[in-house]
Amino acid sequence: MTPRTLNRLIYLAALTVAAQYVVQGAMASGAHLADFPTWFLVADYALWAIRAFVEASVIVALFQVEPKTPPHARLLLAFEIALIALITLTLGPALYALGQGRTMAETLPGVWLLAWNLAIASYAPLMMAASGAAYRVAMYTPPLRLPPPAETPAPFDKRSRIAAILRTRPDATPAQIAEEVGCSAAYVRRVKAHG
Repeated sequence: MTPRTLNRLIYLAALTVAAQYVVQGAMASGAHLADFPTWFLVADYALWAIRAFVEASVIVALFQVEPKTPPHARLLLAFEIALIALITLTLGPALYALGQGRTMAETLPGVWLLAWNLAIASYAPLMMAASGAAYRVAMYTPPLRLPPPAETPAPFDKRSRIAAILRTRPDATPAQIAEEVGCSAAYVRRVKAHG
């Protein structure tokens, strides 16, 4: 998944909670759900449907992004597990209640209903955080690691090389030694003369 797609998912995840923030703000000031116009509630349901698409896309993106370091791999795995677990733990009770023909309030008593609502509320922040983490991993460029500098060869000591040849092959001429070492015959004679 490309960084541009991940960027879009982040914005889409934020957009899908817009209606919920409007509902929260209105209800905090004393409004009731029945006070909202029908078109707004339909739009809210549509945004929930889009959010389901965004959730699936974020999970797919997490599995598609290639981690470049072990911490990246652990971060992506944590978000993958968290999103899959959150979807399972919130959708499971809702499907159970639907199968029983009861509301969530009738199915989950007291603190369990509160926990379920908190899990539902955590969808958007978790999706945005997961998308942001995937984006950061996808855009990460590892630091450039230059190869170690090659060892500098020891300087070629012509005098030592000439002396070694004279010891091992005393019959070699100055011209032969000069050609082998890469110097002049006069230099070979000077080395030979000074020992």
